[in-house]
Amino acid sequence: MRSYLELSKDEVEHALALHRESIIIDASLVAFINYVGEDLWINDVLKGGVTASNATVCMQRNFSEALRELEEYREWVKRTGKAIIVEKSSDIEKAKKENKHGIIFGPQDSSFLERSLNFLRIAYSRGLR
Repeated sequence: MRSYLELSKDEVEHALALHRESIIIDASLVAFINYVGEDLWINDVLKGGVTASNATVCMQRNFSEALRELEEYREWVKRTGKAIIVEKSSDIEKAKKENKHGIIFGPQDSSFLERSLNFLRIAYSRGLR
């Protein structure tokens, strides 16, 4: 089996075209807001062709802190203009078409909801999926 270093020019071009046309999802982004280097991060992700990322959110153990984090992400998205919050699958396709990065809010557990269905409804309305 040949390594990628042994690909012909046509094979490399085909692979790059396939990557450009594909929807690429990073399923385990632990943290992406870095207030010092945030523009570098988003520019690198867009340049690398990553369409969307599942951002681990709500690691806090209470709802008010979790909601604050979701709102910080939403503000970051507005400020950069280079990302969108993914609330449905078509948002990922929209991000691809608009050369933006889709952010999927994905918690690791539900403890931040404090056993409240009302908190779940609120979190959902703020983009949690």
